[in-house]
Amino acid sequence: DFGLSILNQRTGAFSRFVALEGPKAPPFDLFTNSIAKTFFIGNGQLILIEVNGVVAKFDLKTARCLYRGNDSTDALFSLNDIHSSAYNMAGKKLWLEANAGELYEYDIATKKVTRHFYSKDNAIKTITAMAVNNRGQVWLGTNNGLFLYDPFFKKSQPFNLPTATQNIYNVVATNNETVWITTTSEVVKMEASTGKMIP
Repeated sequence: DFGLSILNQRTGAFSRFVALEGPKAPPFDLFTNSIAKTFFIGNGQLILIEVNGVVAKFDLKTARCLYRGNDSTDALFSLNDIHSSAYNMAGKKLWLEANAGELYEYDIATKKVTRHFYSKDNAIKTITAMAVNNRGQVWLGTNNGLFLYDPFFKKSQPFNLPTATQNIYNVVATNNETVWITTTSEVVKMEASTGKMIP
């Protein structure tokens, strides 16, 4: 609730950051308790996602904050209403849900955004959770079911959960392809290799 702090594991001390350049008023009060998610993308840079779904980059060395208002060259800042995200560290790709249920891939190196089409289900209004497996595929938990999206083949595989609701709250994928899914009231363990689910 007090902005952005970094823990130095060697000294055990925290450093609190205040943006030297950045917006100071809503809807992007990053440094007054509105950071929802952070991703370290290398070269001393963090991607910060604000609680209302706005995105920015923060340079730890210069304390400079880049966002839509001061950088029009980065396609990342064109996205709005980000509800969920996941970072593929090996592939240097950031996956984001934005604009009410749309799936986007952001390339860290090129600063380009690509939209992916994972479903034709009109009942899906938002991707509520994401997880990337060790093959670069993306697990998508939505308000109407679970999908495994393969960006290489641009294909999705839907999964029907053995639960009272298909409204997914969270998804976690381990390296050995055990996937944990939570709905608003239940937890499911799934083995991705067989599709076997245990509620």
